[in-house]
Amino acid sequence: MKDTKFYEMDFIEAYVKGKVSEAESQAMQKLIAQDAHLAAEVEMQRNLQEALARTRRAELKQLLQNTPIPTCTILPTAWQWIAASVGIVSLMVSLWLGMKLWNSQKINETPATILKPQTETLKEETPKVDENTTITNENTVNQNPQKLTTENTQKPSENKKAEKPKDFTKEIFYQYDGKNVLQIFGDFSYEILENIPTKEGEKKFIFIQNKFYELVPTPEDEVRNLKENEVKNPDLIRLLSERLKNK
Repeated sequence: MKDTKFYEMDFIEAYVKGKVSEAESQAMQKLIAQDAHLAAEVEMQRNLQEALARTRRAELKQLLQNTPIPTCTILPTAWQWIAASVGIVSLMVSLWLGMKLWNSQKINETPATILKPQTETLKEETPKVDENTTITNENTVNQNPQKLTTENTQKPSENKKAEKPKDFTKEIFYQYDGKNVLQIFGDFSYEILENIPTKEGEKKFIFIQNKFYELVPTPEDEVRNLKENEVKNPDLIRLLSERLKNK
C-alpha cells in the first residue's frame, strides 16, 4: 500500500527545507526516482522556496536603503564651548575643595598631643627611669639582650611640662625603642607576642586590657598612646589569639 504522506504538500515542503528524518529523506528520494509527478511537485516547491528567499532579501535590501541615517547638523557655538569649559572648571574646583575639607577633618580627628615623661632617654644597654616613677614589673628580662625588655611605670611626673592625661587609667602610654626596651606607663598586666608573621614581615604585639596592639617604635624621648595601634583586622586577631592561647 502506498504511503500517502509523501505526496502531501506539507511533507514536500518540509522535505525541501531539510526538516524530515534521514529515513524519510531516503524513502522520498526513491519515490521521486520512480514517480515523475512527485518529482515535479518537489521541484516546483523547491523553486517556490528559492523565489521567496530572493524576494525577502530584496525587500530587506530596499528597506535598508530607504532608512535615513541621522546626521548632526548643529555645531556648538563659541558661547556653548565657553559655558561647557566653565562648568568643567567649576566641577574640578568643587571636587578639590571637598577633598581639602575632608583631609582637614581627618587631620583634626587624629590625636596630636605627645607626652614626654620625666624619664631619661631610654637606651638599649641601660634604661634610665625617673626617681619619681616606680617599677611595678619585677619580671623584667635584662640578662638576654635578644628578648624584649619591658617596664611598667606609673604615669609621668606632674612636674613635667607635658599635658597630664585627664583619665590616665583609660589610656595606655608607652615608649619603645623598636628593639629590646619597652616602657609602659601605668600598672597594667600584659603579654608580649613576638615574631608574629604579617604581610609586612614579623612584628611584635602586646595584649593588654583584653585587646591586641602593635608595638610601633616611638621617637626618642616621646611617649605615645598605645590605643592608636589597636589591631582591628579579624584574621590577625585570630592569629594573635591562637598564639596567646598556646603561649
